[in-house]
Amino acid sequence: MGIFESSDPEYARVYAQESVMVDASELIADAMQKAGVAPVELAGLLRSDETKVSNLLAGEHDISVRHLAEVLQLLRHRLELRSIAEQ
Repeated sequence: MGIFESSDPEYARVYAQESVMVDASELIADAMQKAGVAPVELAGLLRSDETKVSNLLAGEHDISVRHLAEVLQLLRHRLELRSIAEQ
């Protein structure tokens, strides 16, 4: 069993959710870097404040797929989803 694997279904459920939030924040950070957009600029594009952008980048904000697609579109990226079967 790997370092983050567990036979506890509740742990596995929460871990799956949290790891997707980290992935989402990394997608946003990467798109921002490639687009040359600073957090304050993204906040302006979203008509939001920099604190909310900071929370998105920290993975602390429960982001919907719809909102993630919007953020990435503003950064000239497209969200593509896929799933990977567990071994």
